[in-house]
Amino acid sequence: MGRLRLVRAAAVGAALLAVVVAGCAGPGTAPPTPAATSSPAANTPSPQVTSSPPAETVAAAVVYGCDGAPVSAPEYYLLACGNAGWWLKGLSWSGWGSEKATATGQFWQRTCRPSCVEGGALPYQATVTAGGLTGGAYTTLHIVVPQHPDGALDFILDEKGAREKRTVG
Repeated sequence: MGRLRLVRAAAVGAALLAVVVAGCAGPGTAPPTPAATSSPAANTPSPQVTSSPPAETVAAAVVYGCDGAPVSAPEYYLLACGNAGWWLKGLSWSGWGSEKATATGQFWQRTCRPSCVEGGALPYQATVTAGGLTGGAYTTLHIVVPQHPDGALDFILDEKGAREKRTVG
């Protein structure tokens, strides 16, 4: 008698599970999918790299984000992977996939005043040039920021993201 009760309980449990699983999605309802991209808050950088459709595409090309993920024609790109102190936002690209691609957008920099934790961030209008297309990936980034004290910044790009190219002298 105990064995029959156990078999009945298992059958009822399996039937209930089937009803619950089937009830999660109605007829013609697809399962939910995560958003393809997310945009960071106005003044807070995110380790994610978001992508916008390129204005014109010649061939597939990528840059790598801090997380090592390849992205094509990023709208947002984190430049300082270690401290999230510099990032590009609102990039609109032309020539993506050609030897050199150019974008306009904003270069953001943390102020660290009174401290990096308490400080805000300042946006600067910028022109960005991705170059050195090798094996389908850009290897250099030149950023012209007329209002910034440095005026221009250069970065080397690889599978780990961007790192500032410093000149000796």
